[in-house]
Amino acid sequence: MIIVRTMNAGMCNQLFTYAYARFLAEKKEQEILLDYSHTNAADMKHHAMYEDALSHFDLKCGNIITDPSEYRILAGRSGVGLERLLQPILVRRKNRTSYAINQEARKGERLWKEGIGLNLLAENCPEYFTQQLVPNVVLFGYWQTPQYARQLESILREELIAPVEKEGAIAVMRKRMKQEESVCVHIRRGDYIGNGMHEVCNDKYYHSAMEQYRQELQNPHFYIFSDDKNYVKEHYQSGNDDVTVMAEKTKDYEELILMSGCRHFIISNSSFSWWAQFLSGSKDVIAPAKWYHDANKKSLLYEDFWELLPVEEEQ
Repeated sequence: MIIVRTMNAGMCNQLFTYAYARFLAEKKEQEILLDYSHTNAADMKHHAMYEDALSHFDLKCGNIITDPSEYRILAGRSGVGLERLLQPILVRRKNRTSYAINQEARKGERLWKEGIGLNLLAENCPEYFTQQLVPNVVLFGYWQTPQYARQLESILREELIAPVEKEGAIAVMRKRMKQEESVCVHIRRGDYIGNGMHEVCNDKYYHSAMEQYRQELQNPHFYIFSDDKNYVKEHYQSGNDDVTVMAEKTKDYEELILMSGCRHFIISNSSFSWWAQFLSGSKDVIAPAKWYHDANKKSLLYEDFWELLPVEEEQ
């Protein structure tokens, strides 16, 4: 079996780990179990417990683990080894993440052979991750790279889009988007504003990308998805008949599937953006030329067909 020990992460970061588990499961027809026994809503970014994150999709999972004792039984020695890495007794709490990252960098391949898949270094997915060496594996990490999901494109689209698209209003809107030159614009603000690592995309980037599509497409229509509706209405919709700011009350999973209905994309440096363009099947994507504010930190998420637009500092 493959146990995904869910991280303190939002819906789309969880989808990356699931895609990797699904990739492994296809190799040896293993069962996938999703473990939420170590988390609660107060601990999770975006409150992404199972019901809020992955429950709306038709994922190929054998079980959802919510009881710590059940996890210990099922994860066995691999689970014990992983917990020792994540919560070492002799390491102070504030240093535990850096300790685990150090252990991954030094002992990652050996851990993998012992049934522990650790990928806290999101910018690093070594070759041994493509090998299935032991019958039972416990996964904890990001696996933020296209390579696993791209090998399962049709499977993942069926598991993610089909169950949500059954809802009438979503199906109608996606059909409309497919019939016009629809451009998905994902403007991530919220927890990115003031964040020294993730605050990359600014208004200049989005306006430049939108103007480029206005020049390239005949009658484009921009559907803006954002966690700050009032801001984008004021700065993007006002005076523009070709812009629609999507509704306030859309759930995260609904918004993701709606975004994937567009034909063209202007994405932010966000896993939410990445999954929307992936599920769409579109090869027309404008993306920021850098993913992190720190130029030394690289992302594996870039796709070969993306058009990269420089992100210049606003004056």
